Amino acid sequence: MKKRISVLLMLVMLLTSISGAFASGENFNATVNGTPGSYLKVNVNIDGKTMSGDVPAIVYGTTTMVPARFISEGIGGEVEWLQKTQEVVVRLKSKVVSVKLGSREAVVDGVKKYIPSDVSAPIAMNGRVMIPLRFVSENFGAEVKWDDKTKTATVKTDRVGTDITPGPVTPSQTQLKTVAKQTINGREAIVVRNSGAVEYTHMRLENPTRVVLDIKNSTLSEGEKTYALSTGVVEKVRTGNNSGVSRVVLDVKENIKLSSYDIQKSGNDLIIYTEGKQEVFYEVYQGDAHLGKFSTKDQAIVEAKKWADSVIVFGGTVVWKFADNVNNGGGSGKTIVIDPGHGGSDPGALSYSKKYREKDLALSVGLKLERELKARGYNVVMTRRTDIYPTLSERSQIANNANADGFISIHFNAAAPAATGLETFLYGAGTVSYKGATDLQFAKSIHAGLMGATPGSVNRGVKNGDFSVLRNTKGLAALVELGFITNPNDESRLVSDAYHELCAKGMANGVDNFFKK
Repeated sequence: MKKRISVLLMLVMLLTSISGAFASGENFNATVNGTPGSYLKVNVNIDGKTMSGDVPAIVYGTTTMVPARFISEGIGGEVEWLQKTQEVVVRLKSKVVSVKLGSREAVVDGVKKYIPSDVSAPIAMNGRVMIPLRFVSENFGAEVKWDDKTKTATVKTDRVGTDITPGPVTPSQTQLKTVAKQTINGREAIVVRNSGAVEYTHMRLENPTRVVLDIKNSTLSEGEKTYALSTGVVEKVRTGNNSGVSRVVLDVKENIKLSSYDIQKSGNDLIIYTEGKQEVFYEVYQGDAHLGKFSTKDQAIVEAKKWADSVIVFGGTVVWKFADNVNNGGGSGKTIVIDPGHGGSDPGALSYSKKYREKDLALSVGLKLERELKARGYNVVMTRRTDIYPTLSERSQIANNANADGFISIHFNAAAPAATGLETFLYGAGTVSYKGATDLQFAKSIHAGLMGATPGSVNRGVKNGDFSVLRNTKGLAALVELGFITNPNDESRLVSDAYHELCAKGMANGVDNFFKK
């Protein structure tokens, strides 16, 4: 067999430069996707050689990320940065792997694949594009191992680029290994993991509604099983096997109307997306007579608190009544989009003690702000309510699609240990207008609310910031930095639930004061 040029040697040139060195296990302060943070530096060892460069490999979330560079033609491989599509394309002879900045979609030899939800998508760090070492390397056939004690990613290229004639695979060798729930590009999916390539058929059955996949020439690694994998549409997943056919059944929730489903292949795995709408059931009576149980054809959930006293009348008789807790807040049905920063594979900044992650703190504050604003009569849309990572463009798109009256992105700061205080950002000159008021006034009102609710905090003011979520949101938008979790004196206060409550109330006060004007 003829061994081709090792693609991992190509990756060495791609991912490192000739100067500089960094000690592993130390932290590296960097700006990732527009947000400053502190990240663990790690070693990368390829075929026994420890690599060094002017930019270190880091751990981002749980992923070893390395900087992408052009490579010399003499290596036999090529790396190209496509500015228009924000893609890194790695080529070695007939093998091509491309990954896109901020996206979980990848293309391997013309076939679309998805970067797993527990692996970071490519990021921008200090002006460099950083790509996931394991994902790219393994798609070229390399073996990657991690030594947590020495903080070293070890790559072996023995099998890379080698001409291999695969032995025959009998149909019985294909196994359904497991079924899992995964979030891909912000969408919930059910993933059926298989040991090899599969052939399958699918169908939709009713009464009750379910999606059925039959995988040919397959066995069940875990035996017949019911998986408690609940999504917005799916209640649970069941597997069984009959005469060499593995059946996967996705049971749809009783109150959900399944509108569509989509099955995609990613390597040997099958990824199933489901879309549905919640049906609203109601019963109608006239006197003591039960006239029937009805459901909406489409999703129709209305915030009752918009109405002071709403009734449904059928045949002259009141059959449904909504009472409202009308309050004196400034909400009046206005829509506020709350964006808890980071999430999923993007942890954001790490606290001074390394115990706390920005993504968790931002979500804690965001959920409290959601509750506070809803109590004051606002419609609230969250860019995330769980530990997922919507891309920066998706966050702005959520706000634009909601025609939001206001957008608030929540973050915690990171810098040198002495840095302290709160600051609020807006984009540009502050000329976006809302009934005569501007986004500068919106940002100032939120900041004033924060400072009023957190006595003793250092006021770092309202500033201009070129953040993607602000730049691409059409309406009023502000980004808050609720303190420096890298400050050892501030950490315990900033991570506390009590402080998060204060921040939520302060921002809600600021929103209220702005919209009451």
